[in-house]
Amino acid sequence: MSGQAGKKPSPDALRAAFFTQEYPRYLWYAIAGYVAAVSFCHWTSWLVNKVSANKQVPTADPETGAPPKRKGLIRLPDALVNVFRVIAFRLTIPMGPNHTINVADIFTASAYVVLVFALTFINTTTLSGHKLSSTYWGSRAAALGVIQLPLVTALATKNNVIGWFTGLSFDRLSFLHRVVARIAFILVWLHAGLKISQHMVVPGKRPFVYYGFTAAILSALVVVISLRPIRAKVYEVFYYLHMILVLTLLVVIYYHTSAVHVSSYVWPCFVIWGLDRFLRVARLVAFNHSYFGFSSGKTMDAKVELQSEHFVRVSMKRPSHFHWAPGQTAYLIIPSVSTLPFEAHPFTISSHDSSHDVADNTIEKGESTADAFWKDIVFLVNVRGGFTQKLAEAARTKGTVKAFIDGPYGPTPELRALDTAVLIAGGSGVSYTLPVLLEIIENVRNKRSSTTKVVFVWALRHPNHILWIADALKNALARAPETLSVEVLVYNTGAQDLETYNWDDSRSIRDADLSDPAEAEKKSSPPPSILDAPNFKLLEGRPDLSALLTAESEATSGTLSVSVCGSSSIASAVRSALSFSVSGPSSILRGSANVKLHIESFGYA
Repeated sequence: MSGQAGKKPSPDALRAAFFTQEYPRYLWYAIAGYVAAVSFCHWTSWLVNKVSANKQVPTADPETGAPPKRKGLIRLPDALVNVFRVIAFRLTIPMGPNHTINVADIFTASAYVVLVFALTFINTTTLSGHKLSSTYWGSRAAALGVIQLPLVTALATKNNVIGWFTGLSFDRLSFLHRVVARIAFILVWLHAGLKISQHMVVPGKRPFVYYGFTAAILSALVVVISLRPIRAKVYEVFYYLHMILVLTLLVVIYYHTSAVHVSSYVWPCFVIWGLDRFLRVARLVAFNHSYFGFSSGKTMDAKVELQSEHFVRVSMKRPSHFHWAPGQTAYLIIPSVSTLPFEAHPFTISSHDSSHDVADNTIEKGESTADAFWKDIVFLVNVRGGFTQKLAEAARTKGTVKAFIDGPYGPTPELRALDTAVLIAGGSGVSYTLPVLLEIIENVRNKRSSTTKVVFVWALRHPNHILWIADALKNALARAPETLSVEVLVYNTGAQDLETYNWDDSRSIRDADLSDPAEAEKKSSPPPSILDAPNFKLLEGRPDLSALLTAESEATSGTLSVSVCGSSSIASAVRSALSFSVSGPSSILRGSANVKLHIESFGYA
């Protein structure tokens, strides 16, 4: 990106300048086309689901008691859609011990890499026949790298316009954010490396040269601290260091590009980032107005309860104007617990927004644990370290903390246009599947859905973990209408023998001496009443997910929705179970269910 003042540009330099201006536009045309195509598919699917949710339930077969199955070539569209789902989203490649990447992400990333580097190195032959001339690709690489910065910024925002149009999850947007950022990093270093090799970075050069070299160094630091092992190990350090480095990087790039009149690629990043922060602050004030002097009261005080040594429940009263859908997350800001006053941490909202339900007297006006999952905002937090460890300590010592809430964020699975739902959770993944279960039950109760069956599967390492949501499950089963079959299967995968296990259900775990687990185990009482429910089963060992999903697919006459939140091994087992043996063309044409799979990952690193 260097000018040649004082002499007439050569024909090659003029051609190179033209391509440097033109090809970045081609890249944005391609990006806009991709977003438009995915958005079209997303909203078309939304419309189909909206129509399907209002369909009449077919009359049941008098012999089997189940709706008749659609078979044959009439199911060909469903068969083709399921083949695409299996290939694109259920075939994965391992990328480390606890991470996989699916074919759709591989294809998207690969296609983007090919496109960017094709635009970088196409038409780089000089008029004299010299191929891959740096005169052509040197500045073009920088331009293609810098022009992606608004996209990198937009993909990282919480109020994400791209996510709203496309329906892409936060995980997928984060993946695309990293892909685009690392490609931009490579292009910037192609440009910087060329200038270094040409001895451009030496004393006496104009300041914009040093701005450019500083930007290259900062971009390298950003990429290094963004690597998954570092993010997962010290996420809070990564988050703040990442923000500081990126803001500094954008300022430096702005001054570098201003010298060659291409800063129009950079300043939109500040607008996008500033608008996202403004919206987050506005929502923060709106949802926590009592703390900003607009009203009085303790509306947003949070009750923090220790459910076990590694599990905390946070509950707060729901503001009348705060609404959410199952699967969405919100950011908790608890100044008395956080390292910094306005440190925000995302957690899945584990309760049901009952504000749209038909009023009834089933949920009483008491303050029971079960009622909170219908009336309040509830978070089920897995204690791992850092903020969550401090939160557990606050539950032991305080019980109530002042909290701010920002949200909700993220897409939600379609839960109305389905016949059978299978919800699978491992450990604390129940924080995602529980609100989905509650939503399905309330949809059927309020005649917003024709779902006929739900299977709730939960694998846990200790039987005592049932107490986390025992009251809520019991209440949910009691609220399920006769038209909806609900089956709860809880699997104890730990070493404890269920027949000889001593239940400790007589006192609050918050008051227990968790420093001596052995002593806590000795103080036992009868098991929780949920175990006596006719549609609740507590089983030993790991669930046979393949057999369970195959059986439900064959028994379902229409759409089978499978939602998963758990470890990578659980997610892989479900993907494998829902491969071609269940969702293949032959299975669909024989009458098996049209299978939709939604996987929610653990954590946010």
